[in-house]
Amino acid sequence: MAEFLRIDDRVDGVSINSSYDFSVNDIAWFFRTTSEGIAILEPVRNESGIIEDFSWVFTNSVTTRIFDRELVGNSFLTTFHLSNTDVKFKFLLKVLEEGVSEEGIFNYNQENASLWLNVNTVKLRDSLMLSFRDISNEISLTESEERYRFMVESIPHLIWTADSSGKIDFKSKQWADFTGLVNSETKGYGWFEYVHPLDIDKTLTEWNNAIENKTVFKVEHRILNSNGEYRWFKSNSKPMFDIAGNLYKWMGSSTDIHEEMIHLEELTLISRELEEKNDTLERINNDLDTFVYTASHDLTAPINNIEGLTSLIRFELSACLDDRQLEYLDLMTQSINNLHGNIRDLTEIISIKQDTGREKEAIFFTDILKNIEEDLFPVISVLKAEINTDFKVKSMLYARKNIRTILFNLISNALKYRSPDRPTIIHISTSKTNNTIVLEVSDNGTGISEDQMPEMFGIFKRFHKDIHGHGVGLYMIKRIIENNGGHIEVKSEINKGTVFQVHFTLSH
Repeated sequence: MAEFLRIDDRVDGVSINSSYDFSVNDIAWFFRTTSEGIAILEPVRNESGIIEDFSWVFTNSVTTRIFDRELVGNSFLTTFHLSNTDVKFKFLLKVLEEGVSEEGIFNYNQENASLWLNVNTVKLRDSLMLSFRDISNEISLTESEERYRFMVESIPHLIWTADSSGKIDFKSKQWADFTGLVNSETKGYGWFEYVHPLDIDKTLTEWNNAIENKTVFKVEHRILNSNGEYRWFKSNSKPMFDIAGNLYKWMGSSTDIHEEMIHLEELTLISRELEEKNDTLERINNDLDTFVYTASHDLTAPINNIEGLTSLIRFELSACLDDRQLEYLDLMTQSINNLHGNIRDLTEIISIKQDTGREKEAIFFTDILKNIEEDLFPVISVLKAEINTDFKVKSMLYARKNIRTILFNLISNALKYRSPDRPTIIHISTSKTNNTIVLEVSDNGTGISEDQMPEMFGIFKRFHKDIHGHGVGLYMIKRIIENNGGHIEVKSEINKGTVFQVHFTLSH
């Protein structure tokens, strides 16, 4: 070592006081105890005197530990896997040729890792002394910060952080772009100035509550942009804790939800308008129901009086009336009976409309059908009608009165709209599909045309004026079925017959 550090005023860039007794042992002790890696490189020249490489002639223990190998006697270019045209090699040549100290960063690849070394180089006569410091962690941290910043600036959200007390200490570039302000202008609590006045109270309340309880912060509020307009944002922030459980940071983001909020406001307005219209319709319907009940009650008494007077005329004056007058009297009696029927039908319609389902019980289709056949026996016997059944589903839970009304109307319609050209045959069956029980009633009657189908279930709709009826039966059963969560379907062909399918949903 003494040949590299001669004791005089200044040799090769190293300054030593010549009055100090500087021994080789002192130099060796310094190289061993310093925290940095120390090494000396000696140039390797070819026959023409041109430097082709450098050789490691001295390294301390720190250098050996950094490189995880002994370097003395090895080639510099081989150590770093370089050629003599590499910038690192030229870096050393410059220091040796110009005699100036230089600082640079070298990358050294090991088997399991890549090291980044900060290298300071000085000339010592015809050799070089290098000091090494491992800065891999610093490089890694810088790369991580750059990756984090790139990620933050690549996403559309406004990213921000706050310290443990809740003061904002960072806002992303998106925040500056959105508000037109630099980060320093909105640090601390300054960002609250950009929250809409109508939203500031709830924002402060939620933020203070999160700070106090160390819980997640969530709020929807409007934030002012650089154009002087407010946009809706959803802001969220989560507390971050260290290993000891102490809160040291808040990580937050604000996501633009302006379009969604405007759409939601529009839907809310539409919903409110629909509710108001529904309330109005409900009041109108209630008024109509009240009117029907009142009219039915008020009309019953005078109609009964007319019916009584008609009977009295028939009883007392029948001997004085001729056949034409008696025919008029019969027509009057028939009209009175029709009026009674219409009033009863209207009352029943209102009752069904308000009834969303009577108390359900276990009903058996054979029992219901037997009861209906007894009521319709005179008609069935006269027509010699044939009723066939195939009840694959024997029973179900339903209101007895409702199921009887449905089946009674379908069977009576099949009898009423029979074909005069063939015997009347009615087929009744039940089946189950998934969560539905299907009741099917088919006949071989007159049928109806396809263009009449849409009006079939309308109130007071009749397609055969020559057949007695009020046109409310199908309307009533459709209301009963739909009020209980089911639906009814129909298929019909002229002069072939009609098929009704009632679908009962089991969940109701």
